[in-house]
Amino acid sequence: MSRTIGCLALMGLLCVTAAAEDKKPFSGEGWSAVFPMPPKPDEATKDLDLKLWAYETEKGGLLVGVAKLKAAMTQEQQAEYLKSAKAGALKQSQAFEEKEIPVPAKDAIAFEAKVKNGKLRQHIYVRGDTMFQAVVVGEEAFVDSPEAKKFLESFKLDAAK
Repeated sequence: MSRTIGCLALMGLLCVTAAAEDKKPFSGEGWSAVFPMPPKPDEATKDLDLKLWAYETEKGGLLVGVAKLKAAMTQEQQAEYLKSAKAGALKQSQAFEEKEIPVPAKDAIAFEAKVKNGKLRQHIYVRGDTMFQAVVVGEEAFVDSPEAKKFLESFKLDAAK
């Protein structure tokens, strides 16, 4: 799957590839998840308020994005922000046939959609002044694979967040 679709799922910014094999949870800044291989942070975003980690194959990618927001939000503001973030992700990925899926957090939204050349499954969380995104995008078989399912199920936010 091209880098373009994976990047569109996280606001059109650059992605990176993974290195050496390991199945242990990888811990990022306020989160952890099991990747098939350890991801590398995207050096192109190091000076931005958005950081990305990714594992990519020819068939799709697993991505995590962490963005600092201007300020912490009330529950009502979080709900509106999550709706807006979802709408933006769907628009950027040119998605169609979208549906919400369950996510075990009140400060989150999860959805999947068909996209050009495949499928997108995304979880978005807002905690305090930080937005976290866990994304699987690629060919339908990749997005529905046990590896992709394990990645999304393993995605956790640190208790401090």
